[in-house]
Amino acid sequence: MKIFDYLFYRVARFYEDRRRMPEPERFGFYVVFIVLGTSLLDVAILVLALLGSQYTEYVKPISILLTVILLPLCSIRYYSKDRLKRVKAIWDREDPSAGRRRRIYLSIYAIVAVVLPFVFTFLKHDLHWM
Repeated sequence: MKIFDYLFYRVARFYEDRRRMPEPERFGFYVVFIVLGTSLLDVAILVLALLGSQYTEYVKPISILLTVILLPLCSIRYYSKDRLKRVKAIWDREDPSAGRRRRIYLSIYAIVAVVLPFVFTFLKHDLHWM
């Protein structure tokens, strides 16, 4: 969960510092929820694809189940003002060069995690790959 805490910290700080939003925790929560959900969906899609094409029909129920499970868990963990104060206490002292590398790696991870379900859909429906 450390990676998602850092993602929450970075997004919330962006909206707090640059956008001057009144509730930066909300945006951090949204991004963490989307990236965590799509990451778990990526794993489920990979497992179902390895099992065979007859199991790909279960992707939609799995994604709905992940949403129902993750929404309350993420909201409990990230949607509070205390959470932002706690992660600020941990990550405000980071080395600038290490922070830059972490931001790059985290951005790549978030983009890949969000794009992979779309790639799977394209391969399945348009190219009839599975």
